[in-house]
Amino acid sequence: MRPRRDPLLSGLVLTALGVALSIALGVVTGPAQAVWGLIPLLMGLALLAYGPLHRRLAKGREDKFD
Repeated sequence: MRPRRDPLLSGLVLTALGVALSIALGVVTGPAQAVWGLIPLLMGLALLAYGPLHRRLAKGREDKFD
């Protein structure tokens, strides 16, 4: 079985991608297109918020099987 990915790592990557995309689009095309970077940014922030909950739930599942 494959190990699950950590949502905190995915959240950090998506957040950084969203910030970089917003800056790049804002510089190249203007602020109207920079809002497209909010999509990965907000997805990353959601994963960062979910990360601690995921760890608590995963720890609880491990305790049941020990």
